[in-house]
Amino acid sequence: MTGQRLPSLRSLGRKVVENLEDAAGIGWGFPLRHLARAAGRSGFRVGLGRFGSILIRPNSSDPKVVRQVFRDREYDLAGFRQAARIRETYERIGRGGAVPLIIDAGANIGAASIWFARHFPQARILAVEPDAENAACCRANVEHLDTVEVIEAAIGSASGFTALKNETGEAWAVQTERSDDPAGVRIVTVDELVRRIPNGRLFILKVDIEGFESDLFAGNTDCPDRTHR
Repeated sequence: MTGQRLPSLRSLGRKVVENLEDAAGIGWGFPLRHLARAAGRSGFRVGLGRFGSILIRPNSSDPKVVRQVFRDREYDLAGFRQAARIRETYERIGRGGAVPLIIDAGANIGAASIWFARHFPQARILAVEPDAENAACCRANVEHLDTVEVIEAAIGSASGFTALKNETGEAWAVQTERSDDPAGVRIVTVDELVRRIPNGRLFILKVDIEGFESDLFAGNTDCPDRTHR
């Protein structure tokens, strides 16, 4: 009996520690999503301190995404040795009268877009998300941010259409495949997105598109060179 109970106690201990880390890194409201899930709620808004708040679907992968961005700070560029250079580039684009453009490819629920909007308030952010449910959640999360626009589309090397598949059922795991069916999700290119912003200059291209990177960079191999340095 004792041997059977120890693993469950360890598991409970890990969950307690994780919730404490969540509360410390995100806010004390974040662990309350468990109550929302138990109550069968489809959506729950979590406070993010200086970042505002974010709508998540408790019974989904959304909490993992929020952890990655706001607790683990995976997009905190201050941790890179090039941080000063990145900031100087952002300011230089603005001094030159242009608009720093951030493309959030694979925006999911908009967590990274919220992060970037806070740290680069003069930038325009295009949150590109092909899944309709994720895109709807993303719109709800960035509607108060005038600098963020949600583009419900996939991003690739050439215009066209894609079919979506999700073998895991997790919101972050939506994958895209090129398709000839015009009823599919449209594909936009980096050039199209840059042209969308008058006097826009590509500043950051964040790519998290679940395997479709090979298509995107099949025709955009110069993207790293085109971002301002």
